[in-house]
Amino acid sequence: MKVSVVIPSYNRPELLYRVLYSLWRQNDLDYELCIMNDDDDDIYKKTEEVVNEFISKGAPIQYFYTAPYKRGGNGWSVETYPYNVGIRHATGDLILLNSGDVMSVSNTIAQHRMAHFNVIDNLVLISTVHSLTKETQTKIDSYDWKNNPSSLLFKGSCDKMYTGVGKSYSNAFEYEDAGSPYHFQMSVLKKHLFQIRGFDEDYYGQTNCGDDDIADRLERCGMVFRYQNPTILALHQFHGCSADFTQKTASTPKMSGWEMFHVYRNKMGVIRNAKHEWGQYPREMDKLVEISGAV
Repeated sequence: MKVSVVIPSYNRPELLYRVLYSLWRQNDLDYELCIMNDDDDDIYKKTEEVVNEFISKGAPIQYFYTAPYKRGGNGWSVETYPYNVGIRHATGDLILLNSGDVMSVSNTIAQHRMAHFNVIDNLVLISTVHSLTKETQTKIDSYDWKNNPSSLLFKGSCDKMYTGVGKSYSNAFEYEDAGSPYHFQMSVLKKHLFQIRGFDEDYYGQTNCGDDDIADRLERCGMVFRYQNPTILALHQFHGCSADFTQKTASTPKMSGWEMFHVYRNKMGVIRNAKHEWGQYPREMDKLVEISGAV
């Protein structure tokens, strides 16, 4: 079962480097990395340099420059469109959605493949994802994470657990709402994502929580969600947000993603892929091919 790891990146080339390194070092035999560069004009070349480095290492990469097509304005990226580009061009049977700031600590690709191969067809598998603290993030390159990713896991290194169950690496344990699969590191067979036509770009653009929408539609298709034990472990790297994103978030009601989903679900009109299209802005496949390929 070939795995396609779909990775959108927005203005964080140094974080993407660690993400790609943590996947490349696994030396899995049957996978590809679908990387969507959604950067602003003054940054996208730096991300291309990162991608080129891993192409030179022999990493199996499909590369897409999606920024000219993104919505949002003023530099704010709606990442569901890049995700949909990767999903539609993936050649693997299994899609592993991997946020552009989430590093793998364990042998992620092989573990997700085996979980789907040995269990059930309609499985949605979510890794256990911890979030590095700001203090740890500033020191990350002083740790031997390249040879030993688990060196980043120690008391006080993480302040949140986004998904999963198990040990907390935080002094003050905080568990984020995980009522639906966040896109940090989630795998599902490609045919199921095609069935629901991926993420709904408009829903995410208006609410900041497209994960909940895609979870609801997968659940309606009979999918079974499993929040993994600490065997499949990942780290969300700390980063700041753009001023536009911060302003948008500040004006959003203070609710969890799942609560917000239930507030908006009946107010979105054609939103939430009511007609099973590829988002409100589908972009024909022939146009996507024009921006694809290695750098």
